[in-house]
Amino acid sequence: YDRSSDSVSKFGITGTATCPCQDGFIVGADSSLYLFDFKTMKLGLIASFNDGFGVAFVTELPDGNILCGSYFDGLRVVNPVSKSIKTPFQTDGFYITSMFVDPRGRLWLGLYNTGLKCFTLDGKPLASYSTHNSDLSNDIILSMLEKDGDLWVGTDGGGICIITPATGNIRRLENRVGDENSIPYNSIMKIMPDTFGNIWAIRVRGGVFVIRD
Repeated sequence: YDRSSDSVSKFGITGTATCPCQDGFIVGADSSLYLFDFKTMKLGLIASFNDGFGVAFVTELPDGNILCGSYFDGLRVVNPVSKSIKTPFQTDGFYITSMFVDPRGRLWLGLYNTGLKCFTLDGKPLASYSTHNSDLSNDIILSMLEKDGDLWVGTDGGGICIITPATGNIRRLENRVGDENSIPYNSIMKIMPDTFGNIWAIRVRGGVFVIRD
């Protein structure tokens, strides 16, 4: 969208995931990865996945490589300079429902009906949270973000869990009947921060609400 001319440019692709980067933003589209460059205002191909890997999540790593996640096909790391593609480690066929790399370089994966697992970027397990071994409210994780050192986790039916990784402590924000100060819905598709310290939550069935300190 060009604010000065109030016009929208279309590029003929169906974006499935985006993330900001130093030069613009990265776009995953089916089995390809693109860069929209703010200097040229053009969309350029970074890499194509010949094995049919479908991009569902994408994030830029501290070393400039791009980590991509697929619902069914695990993980890939793309070097945007050499165009090389590699699999950092196997996810054992799990259906990935969410992916997040925190500021300390830890990879958090939501795995369908398995809860939340934390790894180093080369696949070393660091932590695991589920309804069986912790106070996690639901084993389907749809969204994650970090705020003040805590990991906020949006679940499909269990509201929002706030995990303190250093201690493993989990606080839960859930809808409670008759409590007007509880969150209004428990199935959370996406959680995002704004510049004022608020958290915006998008519910699975549509609609949005805001959480303030």
